[in-house]
Amino acid sequence: MRRGLPTGENSSVVHGCCPEEKGLREILRPQRRDDWTRESAAEIRNAEHFILVRQWKLYLQNPRLWGLRTLRAVGPKLDEWLARRWGSMGYHLSQMLTGHGSFNHYLHRIGKRLDESCWHCDAELDTVEHTIQECPAWEESRALLRTRLRTPGEALSLEYLVGAILESEECWSAFLQFARDVVGEKEEEERRRERMADPPALQEKDDS
Repeated sequence: MRRGLPTGENSSVVHGCCPEEKGLREILRPQRRDDWTRESAAEIRNAEHFILVRQWKLYLQNPRLWGLRTLRAVGPKLDEWLARRWGSMGYHLSQMLTGHGSFNHYLHRIGKRLDESCWHCDAELDTVEHTIQECPAWEESRALLRTRLRTPGEALSLEYLVGAILESEECWSAFLQFARDVVGEKEEEERRRERMADPPALQEKDDS
């Protein structure tokens, strides 16, 4: 035995595995194809899912991870999120859930903007939460989302929305469309302002 390596229960703690996982790993040992049965294949799939979920939960507990808003929203629903039978993420929905996109709070953080104010209203901070819950520019899209989610009085927090879109494919599609409409317009505004900021000589060169 190598000196300094913990054994027994201490080893389980250090390596992040529990006694149940040791039994699962026995299931996952390679077998000859002709030894496989439908039942053993199902056991392997279930075991792999169990380990995957546990690894993700341990990973998401790291307080130093960037994107805590996403972790707080998805983390409590991780089992349902991974087991869902509908819902592709898509480019715009990913931006809405992570905040990595045409939100000036994020653009300021990566050095693409001098401040974090909203382009579409007079708010001093343009975040995902501001976009979903407050910005008057998206009131019509927000009202349509509430109608499709059948939640006229609920606060549209990310935590609430993640729970809602996991309830049905219809709810997922509603939020997906909201993200496409809103983030798409925010991206177009970002591109418009970038074009306005280009020096005229550069614009002429690009057009030639």
